[in-house]
Amino acid sequence: MTAPLFSIIIPVFNKQKELPLCLRSLKVSELPIEIILVDDGSTDELSAWTAEQIEQQVGTNSQLKLLRHSSNLGTYAARATGIVAATGAYLVFLDADDTLAPHALSTIASKIDQHASDLLLTDWLYCDVTATQSSRVSRSLPAAWSKEPTDALALYCKVTPLNLGIGGKVIKTAVAQKAVAAIGSLARPLTRFEDQLLVLVCATLADKACYIPEPLYHYHHNPDSERDPARVLNNYEQCLFALDRASSVGEELLPQGAISTARYERLQHRLAQLAAINDYAIRNFPLARKSKGLSYLQAVWRGCQSKQSMKPWIALLLLLLSLGIVRK
Repeated sequence: MTAPLFSIIIPVFNKQKELPLCLRSLKVSELPIEIILVDDGSTDELSAWTAEQIEQQVGTNSQLKLLRHSSNLGTYAARATGIVAATGAYLVFLDADDTLAPHALSTIASKIDQHASDLLLTDWLYCDVTATQSSRVSRSLPAAWSKEPTDALALYCKVTPLNLGIGGKVIKTAVAQKAVAAIGSLARPLTRFEDQLLVLVCATLADKACYIPEPLYHYHHNPDSERDPARVLNNYEQCLFALDRASSVGEELLPQGAISTARYERLQHRLAQLAAINDYAIRNFPLARKSKGLSYLQAVWRGCQSKQSMKPWIALLLLLLSLGIVRK
């Protein structure tokens, strides 16, 4: 059987209610695809689902691989299992409670035909799963970056902080498999932001990347989950830990000749920027939440606006410039 163009990797843990919507979003694809569902030790009804039951939900164009962990090892371990098992030329990553736009795969395939890049990035559609059911598009990059492929790490370094996760990223399988081998056990303690670690390492190892300015990834978001101060503090700590792990991977790849010195320095610069943004968000979170009940992600902008009489992007730029001088 001919290898498919795409392997869709879906890590899942206790998402029996949400998973059918995710799978239905893939059913409309006319392209032959490989769906790799990695059950990370679920304890709900999903643990009893058979491959035949799942195949009924994904359509006839799909090859299904149902892989199971005997215990809950975490999202990164589940993705890594899927990456190693993949046979498609490119990997598409999808969380079990998110969806793809109906034309997502055909649009990405067309872009690959035009430019055979190692990494492709798309915009996100943030879908509020609370009673309002509102949605908004989150642009990953300015539209001008969609014209020609460019250096993968340089492009990823310009992605808006809200879209740094694995959603909306399509990665050449060979690159992702090298990244998993390079990361090894470094991701094991992470419970959040492990996807940023993976994408950072993939972008460092990749050659060319291109941008598709369309919201092909639909992120089903519950803003209430980010308003818990304890969760916000955990986000802060996990983000810094993920950045530290990415730095460690870069330090190991450099002497191996897997990346150039210039690429290593660009990675370190981006890590310092992300750490600065995270520091700024955590400092402004209490202020923003106090006035508007805002989420952690919104705290960067509203907190800045309340604290300083200047445009949020200007204050954030000044902060990055100042910290970039004194940080590695």
